[in-house]
Amino acid sequence: MKKKYMFTGKKQPILIKLLGGLCFVFLGMLLCSMLTMYSSIPMFIVVVIIVIFMVSVIWLYTFGKDYWMYDNGYIKIYEIDSSLLSPLLRKRKRDYTMRISTNDIHSISIICQTNVFWNYFVYKVDLGIRLKDQSLIRFSAKLHDKNREKMFQVLKEIESLDISIHDEYHILEALGDVNINLYSYIIQQTDFKETM
Repeated sequence: MKKKYMFTGKKQPILIKLLGGLCFVFLGMLLCSMLTMYSSIPMFIVVVIIVIFMVSVIWLYTFGKDYWMYDNGYIKIYEIDSSLLSPLLRKRKRDYTMRISTNDIHSISIICQTNVFWNYFVYKVDLGIRLKDQSLIRFSAKLHDKNREKMFQVLKEIESLDISIHDEYHILEALGDVNINLYSYIIQQTDFKETM
């Protein structure tokens, strides 16, 4: 019996959520004090502050909500609406935006990119799927330490279906060895050198 495997991004750190909440409180207090103390403030400035406030909150709410799933021989990709109305629709049943049968897949590539963000090395792993009709589909693998075992199982199952996996940096081998630190391995394998 086959299982479902779901891959989501890392949960947003609590610190980010707290900072977002503090920004809410600060902007709210600032807005109230401006309205009470300076009644001559142009209305468009108040509107701009409110819009920035709302967009910040909605971004914090919708960040990292998309995911993909491997389910009985199908790869299902879910993309969450990040429009202004998405918080109102959060309880709506989500249908996949794309469903790919393994029977239609010619090959899969594991694509890895590394960058420096505020002197901190970050990596991003995508899956590139080439279909038998030669069309290409690329999406985030949502790979991190907590789901590495599931990712290994899914890719091995797909490989067992005679679907070739192109893995330039041997990420699949690293996933199968729990003694390998995934972050360090990817940075090392991609031969990424910091340019200061």
